[in-house]
Amino acid sequence: MADREIAMTCKGTWNRGSSVVAETTVTWAARPPMPVGRKGLAIGVVEGKIYAIGGTKGSFTHLTTVDEYDPQTDRWTPKAHMPTGRESLAVGVVGDKIYAIGGHIGGGLSIAIVEEYDPAADGWTAKAPMLTYRCRLAAGVVGGKIYAIGGCDSIGRCLAAVEEYDTARDRWSQKAPMPTARGDLAIGVVGNKVYAIGGYNGNYLATVEEYDPAADLWTGRASMPTSRRTLAVGEVGNKVYAIGGYNGGCIATVEEYDPEADSWAPKDPMPMGREGLAVGVVGDKIYAIGGVIGFNYIAAVVSGTVL
Repeated sequence: MADREIAMTCKGTWNRGSSVVAETTVTWAARPPMPVGRKGLAIGVVEGKIYAIGGTKGSFTHLTTVDEYDPQTDRWTPKAHMPTGRESLAVGVVGDKIYAIGGHIGGGLSIAIVEEYDPAADGWTAKAPMLTYRCRLAAGVVGGKIYAIGGCDSIGRCLAAVEEYDTARDRWSQKAPMPTARGDLAIGVVGNKVYAIGGYNGNYLATVEEYDPAADLWTGRASMPTSRRTLAVGEVGNKVYAIGGYNGGCIATVEEYDPEADSWAPKDPMPMGREGLAVGVVGDKIYAIGGVIGFNYIAAVVSGTVL
Protein backbone atom coordinates (compact mmCIF):
# COMPACT_ATOMS: atom_id res chain seq x y z
CA MET A 1 0.00 0.00 0.00
CA ALA A 2 1.51 3.31 -1.06
CA ASP A 3 2.02 5.99 1.56
CA ARG A 4 -0.43 8.88 1.35
CA GLU A 5 2.02 11.60 2.23
CA ILE A 6 1.23 15.00 3.61
CA ALA A 7 4.23 17.36 3.60
CA MET A 8 3.96 19.98 6.33
CA THR A 9 6.42 22.75 7.11
CA CYS A 10 6.78 25.11 10.05
CA LYS A 11 7.41 28.46 8.39
CA GLY A 12 9.95 31.00 9.55
CA THR A 13 11.62 30.77 12.95
CA TRP A 14 10.44 30.17 16.46
CA ASN A 15 11.72 32.05 19.47
CA ARG A 16 11.97 30.75 23.03
CA GLY A 17 13.81 33.13 25.32
CA SER A 18 17.04 34.01 23.57
CA SER A 19 17.07 30.91 21.35
CA VAL A 20 16.03 30.87 17.70
CA VAL A 21 15.12 27.61 15.99
CA ALA A 22 15.14 27.29 12.21
CA GLU A 23 12.21 25.84 10.29
CA THR A 24 11.82 22.06 10.19
CA THR A 25 9.89 19.61 8.04
CA VAL A 26 8.05 16.37 8.66
CA THR A 27 6.44 14.03 6.17
CA TRP A 28 3.31 12.43 7.58
CA ALA A 29 1.88 9.31 5.92
CA ALA A 30 -1.64 7.97 6.46
CA ARG A 31 -1.69 4.31 7.44
CA PRO A 32 -4.54 1.80 7.63
CA PRO A 33 -6.81 2.60 10.57
CA MET A 34 -7.13 0.36 13.59
CA PRO A 35 -10.06 -2.07 13.48
CA VAL A 36 -11.65 -0.26 16.47
CA GLY A 37 -11.61 3.51 17.03
CA ARG A 38 -10.70 4.27 20.63
CA LYS A 39 -9.00 6.59 23.09
CA GLY A 40 -7.17 5.89 26.34
CA LEU A 41 -5.37 2.94 24.80
CA ALA A 42 -1.71 2.07 25.34
CA ILE A 43 0.99 0.87 22.95
CA GLY A 44 3.76 -1.71 23.24
CA VAL A 45 6.35 -2.46 20.54
CA VAL A 46 8.00 -5.89 20.30
CA GLU A 47 10.23 -7.03 17.44
CA GLY A 48 9.12 -4.25 15.15
CA LYS A 49 5.39 -4.81 15.64
CA ILE A 50 3.02 -2.43 17.39
CA TYR A 51 0.39 -3.67 19.85
CA ALA A 52 -2.60 -1.40 20.57
CA ILE A 53 -4.07 -2.42 23.91
CA GLY A 54 -7.32 -1.54 25.69
CA GLY A 55 -8.98 1.87 25.71
CA THR A 56 -12.57 3.00 25.33
CA LYS A 57 -14.89 3.70 22.41
CA GLY A 58 -17.36 5.64 24.54
CA SER A 59 -20.66 4.67 26.17
CA PHE A 60 -18.82 3.49 29.29
CA THR A 61 -16.96 0.76 27.42
CA HIS A 62 -13.66 -0.54 28.78
CA LEU A 63 -12.00 -2.57 26.08
CA THR A 64 -10.07 -5.82 26.26
CA THR A 65 -9.14 -5.36 22.59
CA VAL A 66 -5.59 -6.04 21.38
CA ASP A 67 -4.61 -5.37 17.77
CA GLU A 68 -1.19 -5.90 16.19
CA TYR A 69 0.11 -3.58 13.46
CA ASP A 70 2.98 -4.74 11.26
CA PRO A 71 4.68 -1.79 9.52
CA GLN A 72 6.27 -4.17 7.01
CA THR A 73 2.96 -5.45 5.68
CA ASP A 74 0.98 -2.32 6.65
CA ARG A 75 -1.74 -4.51 8.15
CA TRP A 76 -3.65 -4.91 11.41
CA THR A 77 -4.32 -8.32 12.99
CA PRO A 78 -6.54 -9.04 16.04
CA LYS A 79 -4.83 -10.76 18.96
CA ALA A 80 -5.86 -12.43 22.21
CA HIS A 81 -7.97 -10.12 24.34
CA MET A 82 -6.56 -8.70 27.56
CA PRO A 83 -8.24 -10.37 30.57
CA THR A 84 -9.19 -7.03 32.18
CA GLY A 85 -11.02 -4.45 30.10
CA ARG A 86 -9.71 -0.96 30.86
CA GLU A 87 -8.82 2.49 29.60
CA SER A 88 -6.25 5.08 30.67
CA LEU A 89 -3.75 2.34 31.44
CA ALA A 90 0.03 2.35 31.01
CA VAL A 91 2.26 -0.14 29.25
CA GLY A 92 5.89 -1.16 29.71
CA VAL A 93 7.92 -3.51 27.51
CA VAL A 94 10.73 -5.62 28.98
CA GLY A 95 12.44 -8.08 26.68
CA ASP A 96 9.76 -9.57 24.46
CA LYS A 97 6.88 -9.15 26.93
CA ILE A 98 4.33 -6.34 27.29
CA TYR A 99 2.96 -5.33 30.69
CA ALA A 100 -0.47 -3.67 30.94
CA ILE A 101 -0.55 -1.64 34.15
CA GLY A 102 -3.40 -0.02 36.07
CA GLY A 103 -6.15 1.92 34.37
CA HIS A 104 -9.84 2.62 34.75
CA ILE A 105 -12.75 0.17 34.73
CA GLY A 106 -16.49 0.51 35.17
CA GLY A 107 -18.01 2.20 38.18
CA GLY A 108 -15.39 4.94 38.24
CA LEU A 109 -12.77 2.63 39.72
CA SER A 110 -9.03 2.89 39.29
CA ILE A 111 -7.19 -0.43 39.42
CA ALA A 112 -3.74 -1.78 40.29
CA ILE A 113 -4.03 -4.87 38.07
CA VAL A 114 -0.99 -5.90 36.02
CA GLU A 115 -1.17 -8.41 33.17
CA GLU A 116 1.68 -9.65 30.98
CA TYR A 117 1.23 -10.26 27.25
CA ASP A 118 3.49 -12.64 25.34
CA PRO A 119 3.21 -11.83 21.62
CA ALA A 120 4.97 -15.06 20.59
CA ALA A 121 2.41 -17.21 22.44
CA ASP A 122 -0.45 -14.70 21.99
CA GLY A 123 -1.34 -15.22 25.63
CA TRP A 124 -1.85 -13.28 28.86
CA THR A 125 -0.65 -13.96 32.43
CA ALA A 126 -1.66 -12.22 35.66
CA LYS A 127 1.19 -10.55 37.57
CA ALA A 128 1.65 -8.86 40.94
CA PRO A 129 -0.51 -5.72 41.19
CA MET A 130 0.89 -2.26 41.80
CA LEU A 131 0.93 -0.92 45.33
CA THR A 132 -1.24 2.04 44.26
CA TYR A 133 -4.63 1.87 42.54
CA ARG A 134 -4.58 4.39 39.69
CA CYS A 135 -5.52 5.34 36.16
CA ARG A 136 -4.27 8.09 33.81
CA LEU A 137 -0.70 7.13 34.75
CA ALA A 138 2.33 6.65 32.48
CA ALA A 139 5.26 4.24 32.48
CA GLY A 140 8.87 4.07 31.31
CA VAL A 141 11.49 1.32 31.25
CA VAL A 142 15.13 1.64 32.35
CA GLY A 143 17.52 -1.25 32.90
CA GLY A 144 14.81 -3.86 32.56
CA LYS A 145 12.67 -2.26 35.30
CA ILE A 146 9.30 -0.57 34.73
CA TYR A 147 8.55 2.74 36.43
CA ALA A 148 4.84 3.51 36.90
CA ILE A 149 4.48 7.25 37.44
CA GLY A 150 1.71 9.61 38.50
CA GLY A 151 -1.94 9.14 37.60
CA CYS A 152 -5.22 9.58 39.48
CA ASP A 153 -7.15 7.60 42.07
CA SER A 154 -10.83 6.63 41.91
CA ILE A 155 -12.04 10.03 43.14
CA GLY A 156 -9.88 11.97 40.70
CA ARG A 157 -7.06 13.03 43.02
CA CYS A 158 -3.78 13.49 41.18
CA LEU A 159 -0.90 11.36 42.41
CA ALA A 160 2.86 11.77 42.63
CA ALA A 161 3.43 8.05 43.27
CA VAL A 162 6.34 6.29 41.60
CA GLU A 163 6.71 2.51 41.74
CA GLU A 164 9.37 0.26 40.26
CA TYR A 165 8.41 -3.14 38.90
CA ASP A 166 11.02 -5.90 38.73
CA THR A 167 9.64 -8.30 36.13
CA ALA A 168 12.13 -11.03 37.02
CA ARG A 169 10.99 -11.07 40.66
CA ASP A 170 7.38 -10.03 39.95
CA ARG A 171 7.73 -7.43 42.69
CA TRP A 172 6.80 -3.75 43.10
CA SER A 173 8.62 -1.22 45.30
CA GLN A 174 8.05 2.44 46.09
CA LYS A 175 10.42 5.09 44.80
CA ALA A 176 10.85 8.83 45.31
CA PRO A 177 7.60 10.60 44.41
CA MET A 178 7.43 12.92 41.44
CA PRO A 179 7.65 16.59 42.50
CA THR A 180 4.46 17.53 40.61
CA ALA A 181 1.45 15.30 41.25
CA ARG A 182 -0.49 14.85 38.01
CA GLY A 183 -2.44 12.58 35.74
CA ASP A 184 -2.75 12.43 31.94
CA LEU A 185 1.02 12.87 31.60
CA ALA A 186 3.34 11.13 29.16
CA ILE A 187 6.74 9.52 29.69
CA GLY A 188 9.86 9.55 27.55
CA VAL A 189 13.07 7.61 28.19
CA VAL A 190 16.47 8.61 26.85
CA GLY A 191 19.57 6.83 28.05
CA ASN A 192 18.96 5.90 31.66
CA LYS A 193 16.71 8.86 32.49
CA VAL A 194 12.92 9.09 32.56
CA TYR A 195 11.11 12.30 31.54
CA ALA A 196 7.63 13.04 32.90
CA ILE A 197 6.01 15.48 30.49
CA GLY A 198 2.84 17.58 30.65
CA GLY A 199 -0.39 16.33 32.18
CA TYR A 200 -3.17 17.77 34.29
CA ASN A 201 -3.69 18.58 38.00
CA GLY A 202 -6.46 21.13 37.72
CA ASN A 203 -4.35 23.01 35.19
CA TYR A 204 -2.96 22.01 31.82
CA LEU A 205 0.73 21.45 32.48
CA ALA A 206 3.92 22.14 30.54
CA THR A 207 5.99 20.73 33.41
CA VAL A 208 8.92 18.43 32.64
CA GLU A 209 10.70 16.52 35.39
CA GLU A 210 13.58 14.08 34.99
CA TYR A 211 13.89 10.94 37.08
CA ASP A 212 17.20 9.15 37.57
CA PRO A 213 16.42 5.60 38.73
CA ALA A 214 20.03 4.92 39.78
CA ALA A 215 19.97 7.85 42.22
CA ASP A 216 16.21 7.69 42.90
CA LEU A 217 16.21 11.45 42.30
CA TRP A 218 13.97 13.94 40.48
CA THR A 219 15.21 17.13 38.76
CA GLY A 220 13.20 19.92 37.11
CA ARG A 221 13.87 20.46 33.41
CA ALA A 222 12.89 23.02 30.77
CA SER A 223 9.11 23.29 30.42
CA MET A 224 7.41 22.20 27.23
CA PRO A 225 6.31 25.19 25.09
CA THR A 226 2.69 23.97 24.91
CA SER A 227 0.78 23.07 28.06
CA ARG A 228 -1.40 19.99 27.54
CA ARG A 229 -2.82 16.77 28.89
CA THR A 230 -3.62 13.38 27.30
CA LEU A 231 -0.67 13.75 24.95
CA ALA A 232 1.59 10.94 23.73
CA VAL A 233 5.37 10.70 23.57
CA GLY A 234 7.82 8.84 21.35
CA GLU A 235 11.60 8.70 21.23
CA VAL A 236 13.73 8.69 18.08
CA GLY A 237 17.49 8.77 18.52
CA ASN A 238 18.21 10.78 21.64
CA LYS A 239 15.21 13.09 21.28
CA VAL A 240 11.74 12.98 22.78
CA TYR A 241 8.66 13.99 20.76
CA ALA A 242 5.55 15.28 22.54
CA ILE A 243 2.55 14.73 20.27
CA GLY A 244 -1.06 15.94 20.31
CA GLY A 245 -3.15 16.29 23.46
CA TYR A 246 -5.73 18.71 24.84
CA ASN A 247 -5.56 22.18 26.37
CA GLY A 248 -9.09 23.45 25.89
CA GLY A 249 -9.29 21.84 22.46
CA CYS A 250 -7.66 18.92 20.71
CA ILE A 251 -4.27 19.89 19.29
CA ALA A 252 -1.99 18.51 16.57
CA THR A 253 1.14 20.11 18.06
CA VAL A 254 4.45 18.23 17.95
CA GLU A 255 7.44 19.45 19.96
CA GLU A 256 10.90 17.93 20.24
CA TYR A 257 12.86 17.79 23.49
CA ASP A 258 16.64 17.43 23.51
CA PRO A 259 17.64 16.18 26.99
CA GLU A 260 21.32 16.94 26.45
CA ALA A 261 20.63 20.60 25.65
CA ASP A 262 17.55 20.75 27.92
CA SER A 263 15.71 22.59 25.14
CA TRP A 264 12.55 22.32 23.06
CA ALA A 265 11.97 22.92 19.34
CA PRO A 266 8.76 22.83 17.27
CA LYS A 267 8.15 20.09 14.75
CA ASP A 268 5.43 19.90 12.15
CA PRO A 269 1.95 19.10 13.47
CA MET A 270 -0.01 15.96 12.81
CA PRO A 271 -2.59 16.23 10.02
CA MET A 272 -5.33 16.49 12.66
CA GLY A 273 -5.50 17.28 16.35
CA ARG A 274 -6.47 14.63 18.83
CA GLU A 275 -6.18 13.64 22.48
CA GLY A 276 -6.07 10.30 24.23
CA LEU A 277 -3.93 8.87 21.45
CA ALA A 278 -0.97 6.52 21.83
CA VAL A 279 2.37 6.36 20.06
CA GLY A 280 4.68 3.55 18.97
CA VAL A 281 8.12 3.94 17.41
CA VAL A 282 9.62 1.50 14.91
CA GLY A 283 12.97 2.48 13.42
CA ASP A 284 12.90 6.20 12.68
CA LYS A 285 9.12 6.40 12.35
CA ILE A 286 6.64 7.57 14.96
CA TYR A 287 3.17 6.03 14.67
CA ALA A 288 0.36 8.12 16.19
CA ILE A 289 -2.62 5.86 16.80
CA GLY A 290 -6.25 6.42 17.75
CA GLY A 291 -7.54 9.03 20.18
CA VAL A 292 -10.62 11.22 20.26
CA ILE A 293 -11.78 14.49 18.72
CA GLY A 294 -14.75 15.80 20.68
CA PHE A 295 -16.98 12.73 20.94
CA ASN A 296 -15.54 11.08 17.84
CA TYR A 297 -13.44 8.09 18.82
CA ILE A 298 -11.01 7.64 15.97
CA ALA A 299 -9.12 4.72 14.49
CA ALA A 300 -6.83 6.91 12.37
CA VAL A 301 -3.12 6.10 12.20
CA VAL A 302 -0.37 8.32 10.79
CA SER A 303 3.37 7.80 10.71
CA GLY A 304 5.84 10.65 10.84
CA THR A 305 9.54 10.90 10.14
CA VAL A 306 11.34 13.85 11.72
CA LEU A 307 13.96 15.44 9.46
